[in-house]
Amino acid sequence: MTQGVVGGRSKTRRANLVKKLVLLLGVLLCLQGCIIAPLIDSFKETGISESDRQRLLERQVKEFHQALFWGKPSLALDIAEEESRDELRRFMRDTKRKERIIESQIEYLDFDDGSTEADVDVAVKYYRIPYYVVNERIERQHWRFSYASGWKFVSRAVVEEVDPSLS
Repeated sequence: MTQGVVGGRSKTRRANLVKKLVLLLGVLLCLQGCIIAPLIDSFKETGISESDRQRLLERQVKEFHQALFWGKPSLALDIAEEESRDELRRFMRDTKRKERIIESQIEYLDFDDGSTEADVDVAVKYYRIPYYVVNERIERQHWRFSYASGWKFVSRAVVEEVDPSLS
């Protein structure tokens, strides 16, 4: 009789041990996923693949235009290439006194073959001071990617002024 009780206890102990091991294995798998996820995310942020670079450009263009919208020239200049900063600084200084941007929206993205350079068409809605009539222009911006610093603004040109009476 003692043998049966001892045998039953050992089966219960084994069952508890198996349950604990399965639970421990499950917890470790969950933690492993939590550890790997930030690594994968930071890998995507480096822009190694073309699709990652394309996704990063859209975010960078939006950040650039938010800096212009809020009148934060230092943030916009940080996003520009070194060679482009003087021209961008002059543009921001001139437009700061004359106009206010109220909205900007990406209309079109055109990447080169390696997705390291891109032309971006942006619709910019603004009003001229002191006339509170909303105008719109289409800007073509050129952006360049480097693995060291990510996407940087290179240049801009107004390709179209939209007549406000047609809106």
